[in-house]
Amino acid sequence: MRPVALPAAASHATPDGQGAPDDALVATVTLSPGRSPAELAADLAALPAEFVFVEAFGDLSPVLVFGRAGVALPRRAVEAAVVATLTGWDG
Repeated sequence: MRPVALPAAASHATPDGQGAPDDALVATVTLSPGRSPAELAADLAALPAEFVFVEAFGDLSPVLVFGRAGVALPRRAVEAAVVATLTGWDG
């Protein structure tokens, strides 16, 4: 899981497995070949309870995007979160 916090105009991603920081607006979970259902379930369980599914990107290794319920996410925040999973980029 890659949570992304968006303070002011900047964004950053924290390493997988760290849990979402309190100010995270977006978190991603990447499905990749060879991952077990238990690994996926653990990543999903690590999401904050108030997060809901927002969108999915990709086909072979889809990236699932989650955000806080009731919070309108800027398109750039969603796209930055997805790009961070593909390249390790942290904004």
